[in-house]
Amino acid sequence: MLNVVSRGHDVKRFHQSEADCHSNSLAAKAGFHATASIDYVVILSGEIDLELDTGVKMHLRRIDVVMQNGRNHAWRNTGKIPCIVAAVCIGARRER
Repeated sequence: MLNVVSRGHDVKRFHQSEADCHSNSLAAKAGFHATASIDYVVILSGEIDLELDTGVKMHLRRIDVVMQNGRNHAWRNTGKIPCIVAAVCIGARRER
């Protein structure tokens, strides 16, 4: 993963998710996380699944774009090749 941090808490990130990177049962729940940011994610190559804590799953492919705002989620690459994503994470305050 390559992170470039600028002003405050803004981050530009390139990340490669290895192929067949998934798990089940309790271990799968460990992959869930939420960020204090607005995230813009672009799939540059490969495919990946985005899973929300509500049980909704989205299968994303090259050039798909996702925008999130602090949502509890997990990324899972169940494919045969690595997935490369570019993300811009803009620091934001999370309401509790």
